[in-house]
Amino acid sequence: MNNQDQVLQDFLNEWPLERVHSMTLEEYTNLNKDDAFTYCLESKTKLLGGIQGGTAHKFGIYKKRDLTNIDSRNGYQDDGEYAWLEKYGKDRESVFKKVKKLIIKTIEASSEGNFHKIDTIDLGKVYKWKIAFLYSDKQISNIFKRYVLESIAEKLGISSKSKTSEIQQAIVKNKPSDEEFFAYTNRLWQEHSIAQKEEAEDEEEYETYEVKPSLNQILYGPPGTGKTYNTINKALEIIDGVVPSDRNVAKTRYDELVNSGQIVFTTFHQSMSYEDFVEGIKPKVINDNISYGTESGVFKKICREAEKFINTSEQVFQKATFDQLIEILREELDESDPNEVEIPMKKASFRITSINESNIKFTKASGGTSHDLVISTLRDIYFGKREFKSGLGTYYHPLIDYLKSKTTENDIDATEKSFVLIIDEINRGNVSSIFGELITLIEESKRIGNEEEIQVILPYSKKSFGVPNNLHIIGTMNTADRSVEALDTALRRRFVFEEMMPNHELLTDKEKETGFNLKTILNTINKRIKVLLDRDHQIGHSYFLKVEDEEDLKLSFAKEIIPLLQEYFYGDYVKIALVLGKGFFEEVEEVPSGLFAEIEDFDTEMYSSQKQYELKNPLEMESDELEEALNLLLNR
Repeated sequence: MNNQDQVLQDFLNEWPLERVHSMTLEEYTNLNKDDAFTYCLESKTKLLGGIQGGTAHKFGIYKKRDLTNIDSRNGYQDDGEYAWLEKYGKDRESVFKKVKKLIIKTIEASSEGNFHKIDTIDLGKVYKWKIAFLYSDKQISNIFKRYVLESIAEKLGISSKSKTSEIQQAIVKNKPSDEEFFAYTNRLWQEHSIAQKEEAEDEEEYETYEVKPSLNQILYGPPGTGKTYNTINKALEIIDGVVPSDRNVAKTRYDELVNSGQIVFTTFHQSMSYEDFVEGIKPKVINDNISYGTESGVFKKICREAEKFINTSEQVFQKATFDQLIEILREELDESDPNEVEIPMKKASFRITSINESNIKFTKASGGTSHDLVISTLRDIYFGKREFKSGLGTYYHPLIDYLKSKTTENDIDATEKSFVLIIDEINRGNVSSIFGELITLIEESKRIGNEEEIQVILPYSKKSFGVPNNLHIIGTMNTADRSVEALDTALRRRFVFEEMMPNHELLTDKEKETGFNLKTILNTINKRIKVLLDRDHQIGHSYFLKVEDEEDLKLSFAKEIIPLLQEYFYGDYVKIALVLGKGFFEEVEEVPSGLFAEIEDFDTEMYSSQKQYELKNPLEMESDELEEALNLLLNR
């Protein structure tokens, strides 16, 4: 029995399925670094395939070492002692119950050879496949990263689009009968690593061109043309690469991404400020005492979240971001005994002893005084924006090398993700004031991860800030409120504009459904508006798309079209009548004689002879009355 086989057998002896069934939360995750189920999965069995790196949230729930740091991010929960993924529940007991149930489900499916069931189990992907392997009797491989499995699958003639369970079983099926299991999987991993390095070197010699969605885009057009509706499609295309044809499915997926924080929706308005959007000083009441602190706005929050999943390189290996690597260093420090991480140097070494928000404390190998390395300085050196070779600089660079070494290890979990910020009615806010100095940072070339990246020091928090290259900004703009030409020049220069005008063709089949020629009605109304006003004030097709019967049509005219025309023409009923026709108006009583005060040499009777008209309420029209009004609108 080789070493890997022994590690596997030891684990199964320690954690048979019966023990997992009775496992407590304390047995699942604790700080002993010896007997917890999660520790065994991550560290004791590392020789069977690494899942270290990233954060402990991959376990679903974990016991915290640092009780002072409360995780308040969207999608996460923290009760001070335990932290977990919000999707599993609101309290530690219910969360652990659910996570344990999923683990048992994974083990049972694996033990029975029903690996297809594991594809749909809602546990961390790498984590659940590590569990599955341990209980599979080597029916699947001990390689867990999806992108590695896809690469190996292609070389074995297996479709890389297959489900993970199918690839896993196919890899084992391809094992030569005379080759030992771990020798086979170790060879596959080594061949993959060599191929990836060669491929990465080859890629540097060629430039590839790929059409990608612009990072900054604005959908503009008259009201009712589907701008906000289409932001859902745009966001799904950016994140998933595909938009479901079923609108309900698309909306459900969109809501999932909003709940996970990958899509954020906000609306600009006249009172929106830099302090609301980026960061500001806000009062806080603690024990009846008022204090003031910096509070991040919606833009800063999504930028910080997106930066964790940024693509900082075109290399084949996915790179962990700086913040993730610092987090990994923290986890290594927590897991070490004693709590220190040794950083090698050319002729000596030094030991990291603690990490806080701004500093990394270390001691030299010879012992003595503790020293500090500043994390912001380390970040600048890491991204090549600063040189620091004298004094403590001799310690920064070895630490940088140590961090960078983590980006090529197979146990780094650094999945790249795209994020989308949707700004509805972007033209209603003072864009220059809201973005402030950050307007330059949203340019594609200035994004974090790109060659000309720029970061600035924020005025309130005094912290470095940049916009990551995986954040897409989609704005919508109603041209009836303000034309594109009137927009701030700096904004226009940094966005790609996509015009969305009324599409009458979408109403072609509506006549069969409703009995009304909605396509011709909308086309006629818009032709008249273009003459009386301009093309930016047309009426969108969405007002008629939802019409299914006569009552819907009445409602659309009463609640949407007529109020819009009243706003456009400032209550000028003559122009409204020129658009809708006289069928939507009714004559009221003439002005009574003697209504006006007498003025010398002025004939008030001239007003008494005038006819007065008022708009009818379409909701009160009879069917024949509505039909007549529509015929008059069409000059029939």
